Amino acid sequence: MATLLPPPKRQKVYHGIPEPESEPVQPSPNVVVQFVSEEDGHPLAPAVNLPANLSREGLEALVNKLKPEDDEPVPFAFHVALPTDVKAAPVFHSGGRVYRILLAASCVQSETCDEVFVNFGRTRFSDLVRIVLADRNATAPRLASSSKDGTVKVWATATRRLEYTLGGHSASVNVVRWGGGGLNGRGTLYTASSDRTVRVWDADGGRPLHTLKDHAHWVTTLTLNTDFVLRTGPFDHLGKKPRSDEEAQALALARYNALVSQNGEVLISGSDDHTLFLWSLFPSHTSSSSDASADAAERGGKLKPVARLTGHQRQVSHVAFSPDGRWAASAAWDSSVRLWDGKTGKFVATLRGHVAAVYRLAWSADSRLLVSASKDSTLKIWDLKTYKIKTDLPGHTDEVYCVDFVADKVVSGGRDKTVKIWKN
Repeated sequence: MATLLPPPKRQKVYHGIPEPESEPVQPSPNVVVQFVSEEDGHPLAPAVNLPANLSREGLEALVNKLKPEDDEPVPFAFHVALPTDVKAAPVFHSGGRVYRILLAASCVQSETCDEVFVNFGRTRFSDLVRIVLADRNATAPRLASSSKDGTVKVWATATRRLEYTLGGHSASVNVVRWGGGGLNGRGTLYTASSDRTVRVWDADGGRPLHTLKDHAHWVTTLTLNTDFVLRTGPFDHLGKKPRSDEEAQALALARYNALVSQNGEVLISGSDDHTLFLWSLFPSHTSSSSDASADAAERGGKLKPVARLTGHQRQVSHVAFSPDGRWAASAAWDSSVRLWDGKTGKFVATLRGHVAAVYRLAWSADSRLLVSASKDSTLKIWDLKTYKIKTDLPGHTDEVYCVDFVADKVVSGGRDKTVKIWKN
């Protein structure tokens, strides 16, 4: 009986075309690496010659093999701190040790070496050098993320590296805000949590400054009178464009100082306890004290709220300062919007017109108009002279979750899976 051969293998087809040919492997330059303990500076092993495109997983496996301890493999995450002398660069990982990179002498003064710094892949070992070059730039932006695990993580966006983690909250962190920390301040972070506290941190390293404990329920929203200035930086209504990064920083700092020199940096927190608190932790002059409470006392700042803002009958969903800092508006699940004095917290007016919970508020750049988004599927623009509805914006077919002003337009998004742009 004859043996039947199996049918030929079917060629794999990619969207109707044959499988593309695999790309040839590109040659990669090498670097000489030495691993050094951070605790005592003792080298883990002699220097080794590695390809620059070695993946993080491959480098991790190598480190585990080089360890003198006979224990289970552990994960490592690597980064580089590049000194002025590029011939030797320490490489750090989250486990606590320092690794020093020694670039090959033939690479340092050749064009081939530049490719190690320029042609980066996300998981390649040569990423380590790019990370440090970006991190050494003082203008590199950062991102703060909050989580239900009770932590806040601060990331360097240019390098995609975690800079530090803020731990201290015992429940979900609902809000995180960047602040300036008062006149010529060094920067602060404000966090609000379901543990009923608001915490204030030094943005340079994450040192805790204050813990505010006056709320009786979850704290769900925060606003600063400097939000608009911090968000727009050097750009104002005059339309002047800075010619350099240094000029942009100077203009942004001047705008910030001009605002906080009048009333300091003011914070308003809103909670599910139906109330809001107005805080003045960083008034308009600074001090050199290192202790947080003494620092606040010396500057006239108070760890107790300046005012308690009451009147809402249900949970506060959002609070927002006007761009000029004169007013603050709060929205709540009681279908109302309330207006407050931005300096004293004194009640000004109640804006009624929605028939369901108000989720979100946004101010126009000139502080003359306020728009609110609601569960009732509408947006309403309010006239702050008469405290009446100026324009009603129906159009969404379900709850409206977010709204913002973009120049002379209003942009909104909702549960109906649509984003609408409104123009006067």
